[in-house]
Amino acid sequence: RTPNPLSPPDPQRSLHHPSTRLALVPSAVPIILAQFQLIAPRPAPLPEPPLLESLLFERPFLLPIILAILGIVLFMALRRLDHPRAALAALIIAPALALAAHLTSRAITTPRETVANLTRTLISAATAADTATLAPLLRSDLLLTIPPSGPSLSRQALLDRIPADMSGPYRLRSHTIGTLAATLDGPDTARSQVQLTVVPEATGFPHESWWLITWTRDSTNSWSARQITAQHIDGLSSSR
Repeated sequence: RTPNPLSPPDPQRSLHHPSTRLALVPSAVPIILAQFQLIAPRPAPLPEPPLLESLLFERPFLLPIILAILGIVLFMALRRLDHPRAALAALIIAPALALAAHLTSRAITTPRETVANLTRTLISAATAADTATLAPLLRSDLLLTIPPSGPSLSRQALLDRIPADMSGPYRLRSHTIGTLAATLDGPDTARSQVQLTVVPEATGFPHESWWLITWTRDSTNSWSARQITAQHIDGLSSSR
């Protein structure tokens, strides 16, 4: 029987049609990969810093650019309104404020920036098996944990294990730090969250992981890591 081209398609026939089954494959791939943890789910992000503080001290280019653009807009608007002196003042004051904002941001390092920089140093030292640089960044009571059933390592166990691992089965071809954020939980407590991608020499394939590091500041104003937690590692079923 010749089907009527104007009649609605049969849901049962359409669902089992080869073209329909092929169309469902791409949409199912991300779900399947996520189930096997081949796509790294991003953990919950850390709280955003206060906007004004971030603009003034942690973004050396954003605020100056905004001020410079504002000065140009004011200059053009005041000229059209036939206020040449005010237009000239806007053209002079806005760049001066932009320069002052840039120099202020460069001169002041916030605790969040300090923790973020220390996180980069910690990652670089660990991946290079540089325990001389790594050791001062770790508190004596440091604990590294890999949920849900991975090992928990003390500071000394970690320092003993890194040289053997990084020069042996886990030797790396390269590492890349992706997303990096830091937040203050108190006057002397902070956390950093970092996305790390490594390429082992043994496989040549990139592996992604997310780490949460808790930092504390001592009486000498020095920060050190108290806890390191793996939030996600490619191939493991836990993500938190």
